[in-house]
Formats: sequence, structure tokens, C-alpha cells
Amino acid sequence: MKKDFRLFRNSGGGITLSGGEPFLYADFVYDFCKRLKSFSIPVAVETCGFWDRNCVDPVIPFIDLFFFDVKVIDNEIHKRFTGCSNEKILSNLKFLAETDAERIVVSIPVIPGVNDSLKAMKETGEYIKRLGIKKVKILPYHNYSLSKYESLGMEYPHKEWDRPLSPLLSEEIGKYFINNEFQIV
Repeated sequence: MKKDFRLFRNSGGGITLSGGEPFLYADFVYDFCKRLKSFSIPVAVETCGFWDRNCVDPVIPFIDLFFFDVKVIDNEIHKRFTGCSNEKILSNLKFLAETDAERIVVSIPVIPGVNDSLKAMKETGEYIKRLGIKKVKILPYHNYSLSKYESLGMEYPHKEWDRPLSPLLSEEIGKYFINNEFQIV
């Protein structure tokens, strides 16, 4: 890490922790982020928000930016498509926003048949606006895992999602967020 310090300093870059859910390894993330900060290296985390607050709380001061995934606000729809409630996720998002909403970018994966409507985007936008969050990242659904399923001889379970986001809906979503003073990153 020390040998790369000059690269980080000269480029203004940093490290982003992602994967499955980095905060499943909160102790490691804490130690790693603390070390990175001792070298003044910026740290971002991509999170689904489904974590224990008391495990993550000590790490928060060492994180410069949170990419926080919000699939859908409607709890019943969230349960149907993910198998779990979004109450903990939204509670953790609210907690982080109360800490510092400026450090949060809400990432919204646009999933066909799940949240690919202007209504769903408005629900998300209204929710995060109430929390003081102003940055969003719109992520059209992709089927990057299709080839992995095929190589393993397995049936791809999300064929109904395998269609591109319509240009008209994409434009409407963008206009909604821009017109409501969100910064699209």
C-alpha cells in the first residue's frame, strides 16, 4: 500500500470496497479503512445496506463516500424479489443520512418488471430527498451473469429481466431526477 501512495496522491484516486457486501466483514473493513486513512487515501464503499448498525458504526468515520443500493421503496415488492424486507436497509440509509447525507450516492438498479417505472423512481426520489440525499446513480439492469450460468449448464433465473431499458423511460427518469435537483453521477 505504501508503494502505491504516490499514485493515489497524484491521481486523486482512492479505493472502493465492494463485492457482495463489504460490511459482512466489518472488523476487516474497519482495520483496512483505518490504515488507508493513515495514508490519507480516500475510501468508498458499495453497500446494499443490509447490515448490523453496531458493527458498521465504528467504520463510518473512515469512509469518504457510500454508494448505497436502493432497489425499491415498496417493502412488499422488495420482499417478493429479494426474499427479505427492506426495513433494515432503509433504516440504515436514514441513519447514514443523519450522519452526513453529502457522503451518500444512492445507486438505483433499474430492473425490468420490478422498479422500471416512473412511479417507482419517484417513490425512491421522494424518499431519499426527505433524507437530504442529493446524489443518485441510475444503473440499468444488465445480464452479465448470463454467460456464467450458461458455462455451468444452469438455467438463467432472470430471463424476464433480460431486456434493455427503453430510451423513453430512461429519459423520463433522468428528467425526473434533474428536475427535482438531484445530481446524477
